[in-house]
Amino acid sequence: MSDPSSKTTFKVKHSLEIMRKSALLKNLHSKAKKLLSIEALIQQNLFKSLRVAAFKGNTLHLIAPSSTVATGIRYRQQTIISLLRNEYPIEKLKISVRPSEPSPPARLKPPIRPSAENAKQIAITAKYIENEGLRKALIKLSERASDPKAAQ
Repeated sequence: MSDPSSKTTFKVKHSLEIMRKSALLKNLHSKAKKLLSIEALIQQNLFKSLRVAAFKGNTLHLIAPSSTVATGIRYRQQTIISLLRNEYPIEKLKISVRPSEPSPPARLKPPIRPSAENAKQIAITAKYIENEGLRKALIKLSERASDPKAAQ
């Protein structure tokens, strides 16, 4: 076992202190701020549902929630570029469609078991069914009765 007095203690650094020392983090932070400001400008003036994916060189990559929105953006591409060119060196737009995730399926309720009387009727009816698959399904259904003794 280790001795508690021999453990090294670490001083927690503030995020600004870390960014001052790391040029990579500082660069990453400035790029993130730029993307967020471009996204805010687009959402205020155009479509609230548009997202900025990347800004490389002079190409801005936008993500639209549907093909309808993407088509509208393509038709208004020059207007968008001129709007953004005032603050950013954008020459081209790349537009991708990424539909929103579908909502999870509703939870299904457990099947309602047939009453003992209904199960008995289903079992009797199943005896006269010629189709083997249907007959087996009806017998299986009759076995799911609330009171299993009644189905026999």
